[in-house]
Formats: sequence, structure tokens, C-alpha cells
Amino acid sequence: MQERADATSPFVSLGIDEKFVPLLAAQGIATPTPIQERIIPLMLKGMDVAFSAATGSGKTLAYLLPILQHIAPEAPASRHFPKAVILSPTKELALQIYDVARHYARAFGLKTVLVQGGTSRNRELQALRSGRDIVVATPQRLTEYTENRLLDIRSVKHLVVDEADMMFDMGFAPTVVSIVEK
Repeated sequence: MQERADATSPFVSLGIDEKFVPLLAAQGIATPTPIQERIIPLMLKGMDVAFSAATGSGKTLAYLLPILQHIAPEAPASRHFPKAVILSPTKELALQIYDVARHYARAFGLKTVLVQGGTSRNRELQALRSGRDIVVATPQRLTEYTENRLLDIRSVKHLVVDEADMMFDMGFAPTVVSIVEK
């Protein structure tokens, strides 16, 4: 009976893999939010999207679930280079995004790393050397690692600039442009 329930999940009807349904249910998430209903199908088609929604509206899952689903089939082939980078303007938001990403990435055997100022570089670099599929980062630390050739982001297929308006208000526009160019 559980398989049938998973197949009729509103998330599955949006195109989300059934593997996510138990993880969503364990967190009390049974139906997509309006932003998820609009964004998930577009991202699953490979479209670039820009959207704005209130805090708590489900933005992180709106972009994260399709990204995880896209990169999962190719992950084992090139384990040493990340396929997704999620930029956050603050360490606090980066940690929140990382916690969500790590939880859902496990369903596909994907690995995540949090790269931010004020934390141990050794632990971050060790994680990066062992291979990570998803990098959640603040702009300064990501730039530090790419400029010092400690992280190669040329294989990244998905870039998220979370809270872009805040990031630009904080003066990170040149840094974001530099990251996009890499």
C-alpha cells in the first residue's frame, strides 16, 4: 500500500522521484507549496528560473529537489568535482541550506559540503578532496578556494544564488559575477 501512496503523492505528480516522498513525509511535508508547484516542473525541464517568495514558503526545496534529481544519475562518473553550488549571503542561511541539502541528498547517495568563513578550512578541504556533489557556500570562502585552485567549479551544472537581493545589497555582485564566469 505504501508504494501506491508514494505514486500518488503530489510531489511525484510534479515529477519528483518517489525516493523523496518518505523523507518529505518524515518532516511532515505532504503537499507542495505554491512556489514548489510552480518552480519544480520548470527546473525538472532544465529551465533557468528566478523567483521570489516569502521566508518559510518552501523555496529551498523548490530548487533543491530538482537539482538533486538531475545530478544523481551522473554523480558516480565524476565524483571529484561538484555538480551544484548554492551560494548564500550569510553563514546562518548557508548552514540552514546545508542541513536541508544533506538530508535529501542522502536519498541518492550524494555528498554535500558546507564552505563558509569562520569554520575549519582543514575539514572543508578534506571533504572537498574526497569529493562532494553539492557545495553550499558563502561567496568569500568559495572565491578563496577557487582562486587558490583548491576547488574546481568548471563542472558545475547548477548554480543557485539564494537571497540574491540580499547578496547584492551586501556588495557581493562582483563576486557572484566572478563565480558565474568560472
